[in-house]
Amino acid sequence: MIESTFQIIGGDGKGPLVVGIGLNKDSADKGQEPKTEITTNAASGFLTLWVDQKSNGSIGTAVIVPDAFAGFAEDAYNQLILAMATPGKPLRYYAGACWSKAGLFRTAGEWNDYVSEESARIRSPLRITVAPLPLP
Repeated sequence: MIESTFQIIGGDGKGPLVVGIGLNKDSADKGQEPKTEITTNAASGFLTLWVDQKSNGSIGTAVIVPDAFAGFAEDAYNQLILAMATPGKPLRYYAGACWSKAGLFRTAGEWNDYVSEESARIRSPLRITVAPLPLP
């Protein structure tokens, strides 16, 4: 989990702010002739990139914005997931990565399934309540 807190300098200092959290479009090793697959999921608030490389395996990256999702965008170098931030309050989001040669995720589909499941877990965390046992 990552927490970022933003402030507005000047004006009334209020918000809200739209923040772009990016994944680099060109994350492949040099000379690898990369093929990049981008997946966006507005319902679950995540963005993934899967980069197939010629000989160095594949790289998966992801960002999940569970509570403040506001859309997607891109610039020349990055795919962006947008989030609403309130000045002075933490914006919480999650980021992760994998490498196919590590053996856990070998395809974009496996990576996207994992990120989707993780997004669901983040949105609906397990809650346990412990109550004291009555004394005899």
